[in-house]
Amino acid sequence: MDIRQAILKAADWIEGHPSEFLFSSSSRPSHPGCGTPGCALGWIGTFLYADAELKPWPSFGSCLPDLGFKDSLDFYCLLSEAENGVKRNPTAVGGPTHWAYDASWVYKAEGCARALRLYADKYHPIITPDWEAMAKPGAVPVQRVTET
Repeated sequence: MDIRQAILKAADWIEGHPSEFLFSSSSRPSHPGCGTPGCALGWIGTFLYADAELKPWPSFGSCLPDLGFKDSLDFYCLLSEAENGVKRNPTAVGGPTHWAYDASWVYKAEGCARALRLYADKYHPIITPDWEAMAKPGAVPVQRVTET
């Protein structure tokens, strides 16, 4: 599954099953409906690696490298920025959790689902090919096959 789809599936799951969202969870649910509450990253990882046999079961942050992050705070800052438009810095005055003070996605499943969708649209958008440009002669190189 691609990253955008995993983020959107996590948003749908969190919104539809608010009792299974818990920001402070440090585990990654093994599958939807398992009863283990997960944070935003935990649910993204659950859907991103749904077909993988991962033993031992990884933590909530296992998907960070696939999202392009080394640290969860960087992801949280961008998620908060996508939600409310305020740029955050994890090392800003106010401590590393300063980004969370006005982030409704931390406290409510509905807010988390909304923020995840906004994040996906901003940082993992659907890319539509420019079909007109590709249709122009010479836009796509002709593959030449030589016999040896």
